[in-house]
Amino acid sequence: MKKIIMVLLLTVCATLAAGKKQVIRIGHFPNITHLQGLVAHNLSRQGKGWFEQKLGPNFEVQWFVYNAGPSAMEAIFANAIDLTYVGPNPALNAFLKSEGKEIRVLAGSAEGGAALVVRKEVGIKEPKDFAKRKIA
Repeated sequence: MKKIIMVLLLTVCATLAAGKKQVIRIGHFPNITHLQGLVAHNLSRQGKGWFEQKLGPNFEVQWFVYNAGPSAMEAIFANAIDLTYVGPNPALNAFLKSEGKEIRVLAGSAEGGAALVVRKEVGIKEPKDFAKRKIA
């Protein structure tokens, strides 16, 4: 493990010394359930990117949008992106598909799933309020 880290550090240092920007390619699914990716991508477009601020001027962040988690995981396998925001199922399936060799789950970025938003005048405040209502 120490050798791998050292090789990565030397590669980054050599790239930076050569004056080239290190490119980090990030994927995400443009949906409210993956809000972290949406916000981060939007901040990058506004010139206020979190990744850019933390990594500094020698790094370039490129964003890629995918229509579903499995598509983003295929992009990981194809070496088209370096990291992505996906839900637990695509991450787990890709981890199993690669026998743990290609995928590393770094951290959960959300907890509790999605929330249902209703207008105030509808009067739904708790699950029992759905009784005898038609939901499209």
